[in-house]
Amino acid sequence: MKKSFLLLLLTLLPMLASAYNAAINGIYYNLNHETKEAEVTSKGSTKIYSGNVVIPSSITYNGVEYSVISIGYRAFYYCSSLTSVIIPNSVTSIEIEAFSDCTGLTSITIGNSVTSIGGSAFANCSRLASVTISNSVTTIGEKAFQNCRGMASVTIPNFVTGIGSSAFENCSGLTEVNFNATHCTMMESRYYPAFKGCDSLATLNIGNNVQYIPGYAFYGCTGLTSITIPNSVTSIGNGAFSGCSGLTSVTIPSSVTSIGNETFYGCSGLTNVTIGNSVTSIGGYAFSGCTGLAEVNFNATSCAIMGSFDYLVFKGCTSLTTINLGNNVQNIPNYAFYGCRTMTSVIIPNSVTNIGYNAFEDCTGLTSVTIGNSVTNIGGSAFSGCWSLTSITIPNSVTNIGNEAFLRCI
Repeated sequence: MKKSFLLLLLTLLPMLASAYNAAINGIYYNLNHETKEAEVTSKGSTKIYSGNVVIPSSITYNGVEYSVISIGYRAFYYCSSLTSVIIPNSVTSIEIEAFSDCTGLTSITIGNSVTSIGGSAFANCSRLASVTISNSVTTIGEKAFQNCRGMASVTIPNFVTGIGSSAFENCSGLTEVNFNATHCTMMESRYYPAFKGCDSLATLNIGNNVQYIPGYAFYGCTGLTSITIPNSVTSIGNGAFSGCSGLTSVTIPSSVTSIGNETFYGCSGLTNVTIGNSVTSIGGYAFSGCTGLAEVNFNATSCAIMGSFDYLVFKGCTSLTTINLGNNVQNIPNYAFYGCRTMTSVIIPNSVTNIGYNAFEDCTGLTSVTIGNSVTNIGGSAFSGCWSLTSITIPNSVTNIGNEAFLRCI
């Protein structure tokens, strides 16, 4: 234990030796004499800053010039009388809890060189009405803007690759999010999603260069009524819009190839959805619990994966009556419409060559099925349990009918 502590001390010694507290024009700094860099600090006390603060890009101390590169840990923590801050372009990082609990802070200007915003950096800044996150930012820490109830809109810039859990949690005044992060992948938190409690969020603008909508990105945004997914998006992550009960319609463009697990789970207000041509994979429970969903336009030409026996894509979609299969669809995947019990009829177009196993199993309300004349395979249990089905014509093109394909059709 003593040896570990000694090694830690030796590691920190150069850093401690090079740091020096200096006060210039009412702002405290930690100075690094070796790199000639300065970090804004609180000098170990709280509530020392008030009013409008302009942080310089450089300072001169004892005849030596230092570049201001960081807003340090808890630098402005709990400065309730602080009203505005201008951060210069020289600053590259805003550290953990840097402005946390600055309840009087109404505006902040973040310089164009900041790459990271630390965890809880602006948490509980309840009067912060506007903030511009510069295009240089790549990471936004967990709880970074938690409880910033005065924020009405926020723009997530292009190069953000990670947004921490609860980053914008309980921003109850937030009505608009402009999401421009082209390659954001780190936003995966089911229990602490970034926009949890943002019940006023009604407008979501997804930028035209965004390629991936991260998992649980807008989980539980109940005020969201519509979304437009641009043609640049190729993948939608797990649970991305889960619990968005206000959503009424969704069009998934032809650029999207995969839809994750639980992507639209529990979107009870969703009445219709269009699945684009290029989708090859739809995760389990993707539309489960969408109790208002009445119509699905399925245009995926060669979708191969669509949930499983345990994780049905449309489980609990009790209003689903209409499924329109596009004229270019070639494959109806396994378990595709398993358990869609309110669906009464389906027309399988001539483009389809394969009906996967269990594809329409337990569609108990199904009374009419038209199978196109290009189908060669009807998978096992494909129509098992469709007991309302009174007749079906199997075309000459069919060469294989799987086990129990029409079991319990009585």
